[in-house]
Amino acid sequence: MNKPLDVIITKVYIGDKNKEGKPLLDKHGSPYKKVAIKTNVHGDKWLSALSFRDNDPIRDLTEGQSAKIIVEQDGEYLNFSLPSRVDILEGKVAELEQAVFGKKEPAKDFEDNLEEDYPF
Repeated sequence: MNKPLDVIITKVYIGDKNKEGKPLLDKHGSPYKKVAIKTNVHGDKWLSALSFRDNDPIRDLTEGQSAKIIVEQDGEYLNFSLPSRVDILEGKVAELEQAVFGKKEPAKDFEDNLEEDYPF
């Protein structure tokens, strides 16, 4: 998982048509929107995401807004998403582990620490 970045949105584009002007439709024929943003961190590079729900919070992003986003590179493209509750909790757990144990990496799963001949 990529760590959420704190950014300021500098440009927002939300579109529901492709380059030929036809509506964007998923494989079931339902409409969706493409959301593209520029940020203070990424300069002139566009980051994009697809939004399939009308109430998707990604559609509420506005220019000048501070936001936490997760960025993933897909070839030459940069995709982004908003962190889920699980992403936020994982980040907080990692911070707590660092503070308590001084580890730089997340703790291994309990099962990784079991001996092979352990009775369960």
